Amino acid sequence: MLPPMFEPMVARAAEQFNRLPVVWLHFAECTGCSEALLRSSYPNVADILLETISLEYHETIMAAAGYQAEQNLEKAITDFKKKFICVIEGAIPRGLGGKYLTLGRRGRHRFR
Repeated sequence: MLPPMFEPMVARAAEQFNRLPVVWLHFAECTGCSEALLRSSYPNVADILLETISLEYHETIMAAAGYQAEQNLEKAITDFKKKFICVIEGAIPRGLGGKYLTLGRRGRHRFR
């Protein structure tokens, strides 16, 4: 708890605050990490998404699907190049030369 004299400094800092872009990728996982995020209580998921991060891509909770989802992923990677945090949920399967976990015609190997 900060003393009241710090309120103006905190307010000025908050004006400069931008939410951190996050790209959340799913690999060999059970969605348990996403469940933990969605069920968080302090801070709750609404506060996290509206005040702290900008969740640019998350397969489980995004409205887009198929080609639109893949376009959103590519846009996020391009728009926030070297400025986003990439969250990896689950293990990265590397068997059979990267043939596991292929979506459509493309595998996830492009993120290595």
